[in-house]
Amino acid sequence: MLTCWTVLFIAQHARLILFRHFTDSNASRSFTPELLNFCLQESIGVSVSTARLLYRAQLHPAFNEDFGVVTDDLVHLHTFRVAVIILLGLEMRSSAVNPDDLEVCLSTLQAIAKVHITGRR
Repeated sequence: MLTCWTVLFIAQHARLILFRHFTDSNASRSFTPELLNFCLQESIGVSVSTARLLYRAQLHPAFNEDFGVVTDDLVHLHTFRVAVIILLGLEMRSSAVNPDDLEVCLSTLQAIAKVHITGRR
């Protein structure tokens, strides 16, 4: 069941990478503030939708035992990045972010840490 979620999280990760430019601190790049703000808002949107997907995945009775086992490092990395972006959105007081989204990500990271070395790091 959870392997179909893996494909979905890989797609979400690809979407997140498309908007990574808001993290670019290289002064020689000529990104406009509007583009950087757009990328940040899109990253928050992707992160929130991933958190909502994680919430739905957590409804599976064996989620805590299975998620870290059947998913790979990319899914674990994506979950971590999503948690960081949601934390940033909460700090910015973005109306798109709910504190429950962060809780979902943190509980998922705890499920990963139980069975996988990536999660423990």
